[in-house]
Amino acid sequence: MKLSGKKMIILVLVIIAMAAYFLRSADVLYIPGLSSAALAVGMGLLAADMLAHREQKKNKIMGILLAAFALLMVLTCGTEIINYMNP
Repeated sequence: MKLSGKKMIILVLVIIAMAAYFLRSADVLYIPGLSSAALAVGMGLLAADMLAHREQKKNKIMGILLAAFALLMVLTCGTEIINYMNP
């Protein structure tokens, strides 16, 4: 199975988000907002890709839901950074 360049970037961003989350959970490394930002960008790219193919109604609904999730991750990222700067 060959992945396109955009899907490879999305996959790498999701792996970075998972690694940052697990490192934070293990108290090894904490960079505020890294996992949320990587997940937001990855899900935003995936949502844009799904919304570009509007032939299927199912793709449009999934794209809208992924875009909403990406916006939620942007808010989470901002909240993490603000809470880190103002304890």
